[in-house]
Amino acid sequence: MTTKAKKIQTTGLIIAWIVFQLPRLCLSQNNSSAVQRASKVKQTIELARSLYDTKPDSTVALMVQLLDATTNTNNPEHRALEAEMRKTLSTALNLVGQSARALKEGKKAVKLYTEHADTIG
Repeated sequence: MTTKAKKIQTTGLIIAWIVFQLPRLCLSQNNSSAVQRASKVKQTIELARSLYDTKPDSTVALMVQLLDATTNTNNPEHRALEAEMRKTLSTALNLVGQSARALKEGKKAVKLYTEHADTIG
């Protein structure tokens, strides 16, 4: 197996593991679980960003699934994470040539950042 094939296989396994973990991100309701969930979401966002150069289409798929699993909340901190997810999705969409959709997601991210800043301030 070539190095490129091994890299693709490893990336695929990592993405598959994360996808199977997504439902667990939304299960718990207490505060410590919410903190752990937010930490896992942040880690997933960082992983997705690390795939920008090699697999931007994987970043798109990962962010879409993460958004589907985590955006049903009005918690201001979760809304801030949603803004980060949409920002990451916007960048990845732009990299794969979907600039119109990227702009739409970018606008949603800016709106969420603004709402978060208004809630805190």
